[in-house]
Amino acid sequence: MDDRKYSVEELVKAYMAGLVDGAGSFSVQVHKDTNYKSGYAFAAFFKMNHRQQEALVDFANWAEDQGVEVSVEGESSLTVGKIDDLKLLIETLRPFVRTKALDVEILAEEIIPRIEAGEHTSEDGLIELMGYVEQMPSVNMSNRKYTQDYFIEEFKEESA
Repeated sequence: MDDRKYSVEELVKAYMAGLVDGAGSFSVQVHKDTNYKSGYAFAAFFKMNHRQQEALVDFANWAEDQGVEVSVEGESSLTVGKIDDLKLLIETLRPFVRTKALDVEILAEEIIPRIEAGEHTSEDGLIELMGYVEQMPSVNMSNRKYTQDYFIEEFKEESA
C-alpha cells in the first residue's frame, strides 16, 4: 500500500475526476455553418449528467473555483463548452482521470491545440480532427452522420 500522504487539494481533484469518469462525457459537435471555410462548425465540449444534484453542484462549484465556466442545465446536467474552459478542466484533472484518460489525452494533445490554431475551420483540418474524434473511446461514431469518411467524400466532390 502507498504510504504517501495526499493533500486535501489532491483528494478533491481525485473526487472530481471520479465524477468525470463515472458521469461525464467528452464529445464534439459538428454542424453546417457557412461562417467557416469548410462550411462546418466544430466544437469540443464536456457534459455531465448525474441524478444526484449534490454531486453536480459540488462539481460546478469546484470547477468555477478553478476558473472553469460551467453551464448548469436543469437539476441533472452541466456542460463545459468554451475551449479555454475545457482546456483548463482537462489540465487540472488529467493526472487523476482513469476511465476517460484516452479521451482526455486525445483532446489535450491533438484536438484542443488544433482548435486553438484554427485548423478546425479548414477542410483538411476538419478531416484530420474527425480522425482524432474517431479514436476517442467515449464518442459513439455508429450513429453519427459526420465522420472522417463523410468529410473526405464531401470535400472530394466539391473539388471535382
